[in-house]
Amino acid sequence: MVADARSIRKTLHSWYAGTQTPGINKILEFFNEKLLLQFHGVFHWNPTESLDENFDRARAFLRRKGLTAHDLSVETPIPKAMAGKILDNLTLSSEEKYDFCYQLCQRYQAPSPQIIRKRLLYARAFQATYFQLASALCIPKSMQNSASPSENPAMQVIKIFEIAYNLTIDSSAKSDDDSNEYELFMESLKEKHPIEAATTFLSLNESIEGLQSLANQLNRRLMGLGETDEIEHEIPFSRCKKELVALFERKTALIHSSEYDYEESHRLNTADNDAELFQRIEGTSNWVALNSIVDSETASLAARRAAAWRMVEVASTDLEKAYGLIAVLSQLLNDPDKRNRTADANDLANSMLQKLEQIDVKKELTPLVLQLKAKHELAKNELKEAKTNFDKALSALRNQSFGTLRGEVARDALAYSGERDRSFRGS
Repeated sequence: MVADARSIRKTLHSWYAGTQTPGINKILEFFNEKLLLQFHGVFHWNPTESLDENFDRARAFLRRKGLTAHDLSVETPIPKAMAGKILDNLTLSSEEKYDFCYQLCQRYQAPSPQIIRKRLLYARAFQATYFQLASALCIPKSMQNSASPSENPAMQVIKIFEIAYNLTIDSSAKSDDDSNEYELFMESLKEKHPIEAATTFLSLNESIEGLQSLANQLNRRLMGLGETDEIEHEIPFSRCKKELVALFERKTALIHSSEYDYEESHRLNTADNDAELFQRIEGTSNWVALNSIVDSETASLAARRAAAWRMVEVASTDLEKAYGLIAVLSQLLNDPDKRNRTADANDLANSMLQKLEQIDVKKELTPLVLQLKAKHELAKNELKEAKTNFDKALSALRNQSFGTLRGEVARDALAYSGERDRSFRGS
């Protein structure tokens, strides 16, 4: 069934007006391969005409659309200087004429139903994602269609996308080489948005230092984030002078603290031997740097435990203290070599779990604590209690985590079930 043009226009108008968004099936139904549409304002190559006739028609197309040399250089790969020559009726070679016609055909050809479907489905997905974001930011529905950043903080995300998109188009127009394009993009970003290049857009920096700095900044921001904290502005977008100053001061402080975290982490991780590393662990109060030792794949178990205990000692918030205790517990319960466990391991685990219970731990840590409880109960052969806590951990992770932790808990629960089944069969 092919929809009539009137139904299509009515649906698209309702979507444009914001009164009704078409469903995916409706888009697929309307814009199927049998649909025939006529587009005004398109240009195509006519094989029955000569090169000069096609070229004259292409130049007339530009004048009809009112495109300037700048417009043409932005909308097509045609350089601005060449676009100027074309519009000024200067003499061109046959190759230049053909390339001009080819680029115009590529940019202004009539879209196929497949292309239309794809564009509309992308637009619908972007729209759905935007409203999910706005809802997650607790923006009232009455303000979600507002373009004012003071009323609608979700516009910050749109602005971030706009900056990245414009810089991508600009760098692409200046280079045909992908690696050079990336370098031009980063140079433009650092020149036009220096603070954002070192914070908001740090994930685009492919260097090891950039990724480490990104991790340190995220740790600092997420660890200091309270459930009732207001949404912070990320981009200097339509802000008053006072807000701009506060934004730059916050970001500058974040950059400096992250640089210190990186330097201190590097100092700890480059110790020549364990004796020197232990001295450095005892001599630092940098929680982030200590955490880098806990997560290290090269540091010894003893050093990782020492760093975890030091994290508990230097913690400045309950959340940091809780993470430190969890790190110590993880080292104790996850080590496959039981020879590394002290004689008082059971009492030590009980003590740390009790301390975790006394801390007002955020909900995000609940699955971790439950997993460690279950492992401790397994070690004590309390199988029923272990199964209960594994199940509780998995239930909590359904709502708040879909990463490696959920897979790890599911793996532990599965291993427990398999061991239990073998025990039943053997009895």
